[in-house]
Amino acid sequence: MISNDVKVYLLREGKLIKQKRVENNFRKTDENDAIVLSMISKEFFRELKLEEIQVKKQLQPLISRYEVLTKRILILKQWLKDSDNSQLKSLIKELEKEKTKIGDEIHEKVMDDRLYSEALRYFGLKKSIRPSNSSNRNRFQ
Repeated sequence: MISNDVKVYLLREGKLIKQKRVENNFRKTDENDAIVLSMISKEFFRELKLEEIQVKKQLQPLISRYEVLTKRILILKQWLKDSDNSQLKSLIKELEKEKTKIGDEIHEKVMDDRLYSEALRYFGLKKSIRPSNSSNRNRFQ
């Protein structure tokens, strides 16, 4: 649709739909959601661009792997609290290296600050994925 010059808008705050539904005492149906969307101010929408979709499609596998590594590292660190296992420590280091490598790869693919911050927001990442020892750390956090 976007490639055929059809404008597509994205709701910035998905919670607004539920909030408006509750305020107006609507049940969750497609028809009611359409009514609720018409009640929301234009300021809460932004136009979706084709280049943004392409960037997200390209980054999705990397972001998914990054998220999996983050969760696994947290779990392993919890396990490490219960024992002093050197193999576990080395595994955590390896996973952290891979996570840093993926973070760098994502950063290289998305050099435009606007696209970078939008990609982070889209994938639910709150802070920069750049390593904490990076010289650009403050630029994105």
